[in-house]
Amino acid sequence: MSKLAILPLLITTLAFAAPAPIELQALLDPPEEAYKLVLPVSVEGAWPARGELQLQFAGDARAPWVHTLVLAARGLNLWQRDANGKDTELAAGRWDTPPSSVTIERNGRRFRVLVGGAVVLRAWLDPSTGSLSTGSNNPAISFGEPLMQATEYLYFADDFMRAAEDDGGWQTVEGTWAPSGVSDEHARSAEERPVATFSANPFAYRASDVTETALATVGAWFWDTYRVETSVRPGEPLGPGAAIGLRGQATDTDNYLAFEWGWGLGMVRQLVSVVGGQRTVLAEAPGSWQADQWYRLGLTLDDGRAVATVDGQPVLEADYVAPSQGAVGLWAREVSFADYDDVTVLALDEINERFTRPTPGMWLALAGDWRDEAGTPGPDGRGAKTIRAGGAGLALLREPLSDSGVIRSHVRAPKGGAVGLATGVQGPDEALQVRWGDTMRRSWPRRPCPRRATAGPS
Repeated sequence: MSKLAILPLLITTLAFAAPAPIELQALLDPPEEAYKLVLPVSVEGAWPARGELQLQFAGDARAPWVHTLVLAARGLNLWQRDANGKDTELAAGRWDTPPSSVTIERNGRRFRVLVGGAVVLRAWLDPSTGSLSTGSNNPAISFGEPLMQATEYLYFADDFMRAAEDDGGWQTVEGTWAPSGVSDEHARSAEERPVATFSANPFAYRASDVTETALATVGAWFWDTYRVETSVRPGEPLGPGAAIGLRGQATDTDNYLAFEWGWGLGMVRQLVSVVGGQRTVLAEAPGSWQADQWYRLGLTLDDGRAVATVDGQPVLEADYVAPSQGAVGLWAREVSFADYDDVTVLALDEINERFTRPTPGMWLALAGDWRDEAGTPGPDGRGAKTIRAGGAGLALLREPLSDSGVIRSHVRAPKGGAVGLATGVQGPDEALQVRWGDTMRRSWPRRPCPRRATAGPS
């Protein structure tokens, strides 16, 4: 697989002119509301000074607006045209060098553009299955042959209850891996197969004699925004670098995110980003494992936020830029063996709004003057969403939530005012609300875990 080349990127609010009139050619009809589209970008010589490539998303009966993604020499921007022909800029990004390809993702209301494994533009749009068209205002620049990949809700599980010759879709990248726990004959026989409740671990996926490193991967290039978990039992350490771990959003051995858990003293728990072979430690903490003991490891990758867990408890958190999509992996280093079992990969059915970057289209202000305050951090050091004018305010998340779930947010009430969360909103005076007054204005939660935030202060 090719290595990722991360370009210097800056998510910003640039001032672009509205899309220039360009003759567009029909590209294709998207298969469903959720898909990823990879478009190669061809440039003959230098990018023309006023050259534009356009990708237009036609509306449908539910969402009649037309959206146009414009690529230029120094960046890209997303426009929306309403029924009256008025153009509104929704989001923009910048690059120093035009990319060789772009990946466009639509999943429900989420719209993202990826370059070199990093997200360069985000927006929240009304779902649409309208046709796609492309065009250029200069023959020196063009889009290449598109690759369309339909996506769906991600769920993967493996308990390794099978014979040794059945790899279950796993690829051995490094080391020696094989199912373990029972003989092949017993694995095939329903009568002789051991019952899980009568055995500590009848089946597992074992990395044996790991004198250097062992890595097994499963998944597709388009997997993203998920949580991967596995049970793992490490053997005796064979050296000071003994470690076990999980990888996520991996495209190859030079591009991935990982939770690596080492043995011994020091900062042996690490969240790691590797891009183009360059390793960056995002977060680290002490705390060793013990040989021949089972642990449950987890790695959550949520559109720029990584969380590592041990036995269900968060141990490391950090923001990341790339990679933003890819497979998962089981990893070990310098151990006599490492048994992995009960691997699950599950799409994240949640909204995690940190107010640290623009999220155009995510919120709808029904009342009050709302501002994103990225430079005024909340108690966790991230951004905040505040109402700047007096009187009542109500901001709605424009993404439907499930019938059951949890809504969490840090809140702070002004002196003499009130703040709260609302759900089931039908209007300014019709909602289920939880409100706090001035007496609660200093009660900040200690552990930052904003997940399904749906409505702001009121």
